[in-house]
Amino acid sequence: FSSDLDAASGRLATVTMEGVVEIWDVQTGAKIRSLALPLAAAAKSEEHYSRVKYTPDGRHLLLGHSQGRVYVLRLASAPIKSAPRGEITPLDALDPKLIPAAEQYKDQPKELVAVLVDSEVKNDPNRLLAVIADGTRIISGRGSSGIHLWNVSTQTKVQIKTRKLFGMAAGPGGLLVSAQDSEFNDDSNRIKFWDIFAPAPLKS
Repeated sequence: FSSDLDAASGRLATVTMEGVVEIWDVQTGAKIRSLALPLAAAAKSEEHYSRVKYTPDGRHLLLGHSQGRVYVLRLASAPIKSAPRGEITPLDALDPKLIPAAEQYKDQPKELVAVLVDSEVKNDPNRLLAVIADGTRIISGRGSSGIHLWNVSTQTKVQIKTRKLFGMAAGPGGLLVSAQDSEFNDDSNRIKFWDIFAPAPLKS
């Protein structure tokens, strides 16, 4: 189970391990929307949904899966003019018709606009998710396979090898901050800064 709050709209998003997504109004306690992603097989405990994250524009929702997928849901269309919290981004251009056939399923919700698939990852959950403000990059942080930087327009990724991640945040100008396990049994080199667009480490 995971949850994330969009403070500007007062909407809370939750996802169960089986893939049930619900949106709540935190002021009234009312459920606004409910939808289902592909069911994670209960018989396979390693298959589950591990993370939910709002994008900075508040119009999209990211869902991380343990088998190397990031699902992108569009909760609201972009306005004709620029969005209240920034310009229209590449997230708004994602076309559900381009979702790979292998990732489409019966009763697929209309909100699903993209599925980012990493076929090399197995049983390594998306523990952390982030999006940079301009919507050009989605960042997924995994337990043992490091940080994956997804180009939203091309839906391709670059991988940064790291030790076990504890935390991750995207800052302005393509800055990424990660907190990870130290190579030694002390507190050194745990906080690292990265240039998302390079990608390259800046300092520790």
